[in-house]
Amino acid sequence: MDFKSYKLTSNPFIQQPSPTLFWSPSHREAWQNLVEGIERRQSFIFILGQSGLGATALYRAYIHQANPQQLTALHDIDITVDWRDLLVTLLWSCGLNGATDNVRVLTEKLRQALHRAYQQGRQTVLLIDEAHALPTQALHNLSLLS
Repeated sequence: MDFKSYKLTSNPFIQQPSPTLFWSPSHREAWQNLVEGIERRQSFIFILGQSGLGATALYRAYIHQANPQQLTALHDIDITVDWRDLLVTLLWSCGLNGATDNVRVLTEKLRQALHRAYQQGRQTVLLIDEAHALPTQALHNLSLLS
């Protein structure tokens, strides 16, 4: 395929270490909202669109360009698990042990880890792809961490 005739420098249909995006006006707006929302430490930022329109590519592009010294991006998290297992996964992603069945202890441990990171000038961002599939209770529980 002649990618140059479409003003592309590479094949956009293969997985690449650095995601290449087709920057339509709506992609640029979504990117700007994502970046500004994270910089302003907004609790929740939603990028919604039909499957295949590029939300996942935007998340991956953001993760790729983020400075790992300043930001911890928690991503590729299985959001279909129960709240306790989600807390354990988030703690593990932060490099912490979640070896307890007590949800309150897990929640407090994660909250303290997020607060420590904040005090050190680091930002922790949970990027949930397909968040529309989250049960209402899971969204409520996540809001308790914000």
